[in-house]
Amino acid sequence: MMSFIADIKIGRRLGIGFVLILAMTVVIATVGVWRLNDVAASTRAMMAEPLTKERLITDWYGLNFASIRRTAAIVKSSDPALGPYFKEDSAASVKRAAELLKQIEPLISGEQEKALFAKILEQRKLYSASRDGAVKAKADGEVEGAAKILDGSFTPAAKVYQDLLQELVTMQRSSIDATAKQIDASAVRDTSVISMLTVFAVAFGVLCSWLLTTGITRPLRQALALAETGQRRDGRAVDSLGQHEQQPGQHRQPGTQRHRQHRHRLE
Repeated sequence: MMSFIADIKIGRRLGIGFVLILAMTVVIATVGVWRLNDVAASTRAMMAEPLTKERLITDWYGLNFASIRRTAAIVKSSDPALGPYFKEDSAASVKRAAELLKQIEPLISGEQEKALFAKILEQRKLYSASRDGAVKAKADGEVEGAAKILDGSFTPAAKVYQDLLQELVTMQRSSIDATAKQIDASAVRDTSVISMLTVFAVAFGVLCSWLLTTGITRPLRQALALAETGQRRDGRAVDSLGQHEQQPGQHRQPGTQRHRQHRHRLE
């Protein structure tokens, strides 16, 4: 590895090092954007259908709750004008319930959800029939008959109907909670991946810096050492021939000192 790097020119080594660091930065940024988009898509999916469905069913539940209380009040009240007073509200409630049902039905998915929705529709028929029967009996002046229908048919049917609607609402909320947990888990996992890539990029950068520094400074130190060795040999050869009157170390000192200064800068 070191011999391969040593064969590459210094300028090219620096260029390769910078390119690798930039490549790691691009990889980290790309992974980060990709995972953020994935989390955003999951959030949009949760908002687009499950949350919309949960809100529609919750509205249906609240509408039915008010209808049950209104019907019981009409039948139990001794005021004959109460039925006509709530007639317009009752008609609007029935219309709104039908609209909600049309919006909810296409959103129902999954075997368990479909089975529960089918039970709700069957129970809705019993509830509507007992409600209309009790209100009609009261409007016709059949107080005892209306009370009998209310206690014997309407109240049990309304309770089962309301409980089934509550079960459907709970099912939607559980689905939303599960999706939210998946999004949270994905966010934690993505954070770990990006953190690992960042640590790897830092370690890789440190390794590249060390390899580049070693590959540049080591040959220079070796060249300086060879130059100093050659200079010492030349000095000894000149002294042995008696061509210089100066002391052996005086003529070599400036050059040797300069080489030592260069070595100090490199190290």
